[in-house]
Amino acid sequence: MHKRILALLAALVMMVAALPAMATELTDEQKIEQLANTVQVYIDSSEFTTFEYDSQKEQFAGLFELDSTLGECDVYIDIYYDMVAVNAVPSLRVPEEYRANVAVFINMANYREYYSYFRMDPETGYVYSRGMQLVENAFPTTDEIDVLLTMAVLTLDDYGNGLSKVAMGADPVETFNATVEEIKAKDAD
Repeated sequence: MHKRILALLAALVMMVAALPAMATELTDEQKIEQLANTVQVYIDSSEFTTFEYDSQKEQFAGLFELDSTLGECDVYIDIYYDMVAVNAVPSLRVPEEYRANVAVFINMANYREYYSYFRMDPETGYVYSRGMQLVENAFPTTDEIDVLLTMAVLTLDDYGNGLSKVAMGADPVETFNATVEEIKAKDAD
């Protein structure tokens, strides 16, 4: 019986020793390097040509074309020691008199979305969508980076027409409801 227990314990120790380094065992700089490498592998495998890495900012930056009236957005992938964040930022700047309406619109959109969400800087009126993943014990894979980037861009594109209308004075609730119907129709195709 003791031999079985010892054999089981030995097998468990060997399994644990074979696991890759966990995020909690690395320095902050090593975590950032690991995360940046994972994002770079994802970008290379996706053949994105517009992304560049700025090691000083610890940020990847690229450009995406959108189907909505927003036209295009800059995409920033920020690397932190404990998080990867993707921001899809259009050139849209909401005039001050319509920021409260846009806040209503994006609040309703955020309630409907799961993988990314909208933010607006109340001082400047810049609106963007964001996806992020905390890194506590394990690093995200390239598949998870893909979801972060894809959902931030798709969410911005899905709501882009409505967002533009509300930023020019349209009613936020009516526009949101119409936008949701457009999204549902597009998803049904």
